[in-house]
Amino acid sequence: MGGGLSIRFSLRGRRHGRPAGPTPVPAAGGVFRAGGFTLLEVLIALMLLFIVVVTSYDLYYFGLVAWWRSGERQDTVDHVRVAADRLARELRTAAQLTENSSETELWFRDAEGQVVHYYHDAAKKQLLRVRSGGTNSVASRVAAVSFAYAPEGLPRAQQRLVTISLVGDTGAGQYTVSTTVRLRVPR
Repeated sequence: MGGGLSIRFSLRGRRHGRPAGPTPVPAAGGVFRAGGFTLLEVLIALMLLFIVVVTSYDLYYFGLVAWWRSGERQDTVDHVRVAADRLARELRTAAQLTENSSETELWFRDAEGQVVHYYHDAAKKQLLRVRSGGTNSVASRVAAVSFAYAPEGLPRAQQRLVTISLVGDTGAGQYTVSTTVRLRVPR
């Protein structure tokens, strides 16, 4: 037999006082070591795992926040659009504007002769509607409301054209919806 190192292992278990297992591999410098990891290798692997887990969590968290904000933004846009549409539809059928109407409040008589009042509650960021003593919230997250009347120079009761502007507050910015409505019902 040559001068090399000979190690035997058995699939049956221990033989010659050694456990059965892989053959030891010589490391640099000819020193044999068992097949395992050094403390430094384990620490590097744990650090890489930590970086991957933290990065994955950050991506998940920021994606979740972006999804939530886009939902909030879309809800605000929907609230403002629905409010503008409702206000425009109701105003089209109004009999006449009342003298109380201003740039921030809209007063009119509906087809049934009831006085309807729309105004903005800045503290609650809501567009409110009052009719027959009952107050209803038309939209939330409304930052501002303005009304413009035409033709200018006439009393409110004779003005037939109203421009409505609603500004929604999305948290990340503002969204404005404007529409112009002509009262259809003859004076």
